[in-house]
Amino acid sequence: MEREEFRKAKEYSFLLLSSRQRSVWEIEQKLSQKGYQEIIVDKVIAYLSELRLLDDREFARSWIEGRLRAKPMGSHRLALELKRKGLDAQLIKECLAEYFEDLDEVEIARSLAFKRLKRYKDLTPETIKRRLQNFLLRRGFSYQVIGEALNDLLEDAY
Repeated sequence: MEREEFRKAKEYSFLLLSSRQRSVWEIEQKLSQKGYQEIIVDKVIAYLSELRLLDDREFARSWIEGRLRAKPMGSHRLALELKRKGLDAQLIKECLAEYFEDLDEVEIARSLAFKRLKRYKDLTPETIKRRLQNFLLRRGFSYQVIGEALNDLLEDAY
């Protein structure tokens, strides 16, 4: 009976992984929600990890790369998304540091703000700055990064 439940849990996990990469926590949650016993869940996690289908470090790297490619954002928002996926805070910190080592977060923010600036051509400079700050905050950039990006950008614009 346990062998059959393990087989079904594996199949369900493969189905989940066929749509996108997932964290260990996500698979644990999905299997638990389906009603699988903890011992079965643990065995499936071990099995998938052994096959290298579950790797939180690789998941974090892939998530960061995909999100930055599709919708550029700051490290704060990426960290929050990864935390919601059940990843360890230290792992998140390491992966973000590794990824942003080669990227300039200020330049990403400046580029996003520059694209957005075109929408605000008829507004006052104070309103433009406030809207750009709010936009970049929603995208997960820190106040320091936003300040640097907007100072350079708004000086050039005015």
